[in-house]
Amino acid sequence: MKIITLNLFVFLQFCSTMSALGMETTIIEKKEKNMSTELKGRVYFYVQTTSGFMPDNSAEHYNDDTKLQVKAGYYCGQVFVYVNSNPLKMFTIGAIVNNCDLFLNRGKNSIEFRGKPESPTFVKIIQYDRPPQNAGEIQTYPFKVLAKTWLDMEKDYNKLEFNVEEPFAKESDIIGTDGPWKFDVFENTEGAREKIKEEIRTRVKQELAAIRARDFDLYYKIQSDGEVTSVAELVAAGSPAVERMIAMTFPSGAQWPDDSYVYENLEFLFGEKTVFVYDGKAPESHYRIMHHPAYLLIGRDPKTNHTSTLSDTVFYKVNGRLKSTSDF
Repeated sequence: MKIITLNLFVFLQFCSTMSALGMETTIIEKKEKNMSTELKGRVYFYVQTTSGFMPDNSAEHYNDDTKLQVKAGYYCGQVFVYVNSNPLKMFTIGAIVNNCDLFLNRGKNSIEFRGKPESPTFVKIIQYDRPPQNAGEIQTYPFKVLAKTWLDMEKDYNKLEFNVEEPFAKESDIIGTDGPWKFDVFENTEGAREKIKEEIRTRVKQELAAIRARDFDLYYKIQSDGEVTSVAELVAAGSPAVERMIAMTFPSGAQWPDDSYVYENLEFLFGEKTVFVYDGKAPESHYRIMHHPAYLLIGRDPKTNHTSTLSDTVFYKVNGRLKSTSDF
């Protein structure tokens, strides 16, 4: 099973996930049909930028652990987020609420922020209860804050340690078509890493060719490892806004790069079980757009100057098979 988190879903998730009292299910969770009904809890990291130049209620926002109110926030540069040595996100602007269960251990865990934040930023580790439910059911669940801190703006490395006890989501709870999820540990040699890089480049080139041909059915089939075989299926699994997001993500007339892009632009950050891939030559203006959280491929509409992202950013292997997702 793949937890499907296509790029165009992420902004919708950001807008629809939060409530005043707790965290709600999203359209993405409708795809988690094979999730064990014994799953009782989930852990997320919540990162929020604030303003250092004008009065705001950021201190109150940080101190209040009774509700989660995600705000628009500010640009903070490029900060990479690692969970237990696994890179999962590049955080640049606003706020993110990102699941990290699959990389947690019972007991002690850590979250690292590599890069100096350019605006005041805090992080909270949140665990919320999730009773058995029907796929797609909308409920509000109580949550608790396991740990929190402000990032030190004078440092380019910040680390927060926290403990997680049962119940929480773990690999044995995730059952898919290939059996229980078991993340492969990447071999830390130059040869092994080059092989993984080439596998990723091949995947991205296939997706890029599908987009240039405007074969969106093929694109989503490649991106979702065959779980989504058509745009119609994707729209049916989401909401009316999904179709609009597809049109915005892949506007008619967008100029997509050729295959040389994957060799000239892509940067790879290796962790124990994940590889984070991003565009090392993307302009800063791209990272200042909140609904472009993937930061991988850029297509540009010459008429509107609109930029679009293509494919995912986090790659990993499960039972020897290359997979990808932009959010866990």
